[in-house]
Amino acid sequence: MATLLPAEWIKNWEKGGKSEFVQLCRTLGENKSHDNTGFRDIQQALYELAYHVVRGNLKHDQASNVLGDVIVSEFREDMPSILADVFCILDIETSCLEEKSKRDHFTQLVLACLVSCTWKVFW
Repeated sequence: MATLLPAEWIKNWEKGGKSEFVQLCRTLGENKSHDNTGFRDIQQALYELAYHVVRGNLKHDQASNVLGDVIVSEFREDMPSILADVFCILDIETSCLEEKSKRDHFTQLVLACLVSCTWKVFW
């Protein structure tokens, strides 16, 4: 599968990468096709963003802020479920890695998302 998040977006996250990612999620969320491509594409976009955090290319708070925005958005009703699926995949992948720092990055992202999403939903 082709990469959905260009490396340039991650390098320039605050200058425009974040808004490009949100726009991508909005566009992918509008795809309500019956062949599941919309679901797979949005799942891939969320996975790639989270994996940039795992690799240390993006700070967990930067990703959690945008993930919180995307989760509470109206792009798709099943966004929380899709993100949970992505986190389950990354949980398995990072638990098998010998590099403890990547696992730490993942757990920091999950915690930051819990805090960010809880705050955005309840306040």
